[in-house]
Amino acid sequence: MAHILAKLCYERKQHFANVCRETGWMPATPINQVLADNLKHYMLKNQLTQSSLGERAGLGQTTVSLYLTPSRRQASKSGKVPSAKLSEVESLAHALGVDVWRLLRPFTDKQRKAYDKIEEAYQELLSLTTPEAEENIVKPRRVA
Repeated sequence: MAHILAKLCYERKQHFANVCRETGWMPATPINQVLADNLKHYMLKNQLTQSSLGERAGLGQTTVSLYLTPSRRQASKSGKVPSAKLSEVESLAHALGVDVWRLLRPFTDKQRKAYDKIEEAYQELLSLTTPEAEENIVKPRRVA
């Protein structure tokens, strides 16, 4: 079964690439800028300063500041632009009360509003269900 799926994916990969390119699914924004934009959004939403976010995340204010302004980060001698440590991104996400992927995925304003509405509706649904029903909703089914 896995072999058939792999073959299908291989044969169709050009089609998938064309669909993504034609629809403009994800903008070509550098990941450091994506992180900065999302941090700014959630800091504003939670009314947090750089210092208060740093305290919550266990990071220094300077580290938060550098993540917010990627143009200030110095490239190494080899020309490599430094990027955020995943452990620090995880700490920032936890401090902001969001999933890590929300800090690393590029969003347009329209997409962000849609995701926020979906999240609100999902949380409201969970609050209306019993613990048994919630377990069935959240638990993913395994495919053999």
